[in-house]
Amino acid sequence: MRLICMGRCLFVALVRIRYIAIRAYRQNAPLPGLIQLVRPPRHRVDALSSRDRSMSEKREPPLLPQVPIIRLPRPPSPSGRGFDPSSPRALAHSNSDGHQKTRSNLRLCFLRSLLASSGLPVTFTLYQRVSVSAERFNACDIEGHNFQVSNLQTPLGVQKEALIRGPDIISYSFHL
Repeated sequence: MRLICMGRCLFVALVRIRYIAIRAYRQNAPLPGLIQLVRPPRHRVDALSSRDRSMSEKREPPLLPQVPIIRLPRPPSPSGRGFDPSSPRALAHSNSDGHQKTRSNLRLCFLRSLLASSGLPVTFTLYQRVSVSAERFNACDIEGHNFQVSNLQTPLGVQKEALIRGPDIISYSFHL
């Protein structure tokens, strides 16, 4: 780690010295604390055309600031078969088959209950113990996060059509 840091500092110092030297060379100025570069004198010919004069008088664009290099982690080798599935990193991200099957069954039950409640009166319990009821449960989005109901009765009055956000709901119930 120390060698890398020293090498990087040396590289940055060399880049800065080079930048100072090039800038001083272009401005025909002496270099502070370094050997002065001698710029060859420019010989102008009076017989140059206006086009040649304009091209010879053009200045080079200034040097752009240095951009840091980001080092990315190495990918798996091309001859290998990918990451090791028995590594601790892979095991931490993998779910067991039983856990995945349980989640799948719970989601299936939830979607079936939503399908069974369509068109029926439904009651939602929201946070802060607020209970609202609707005359008709119309639809929900594909993820089951938003519920659309008709004639929602709230403590503030009745809403003809309403969209209830899923994260605000603690529970919902309906009569068969």
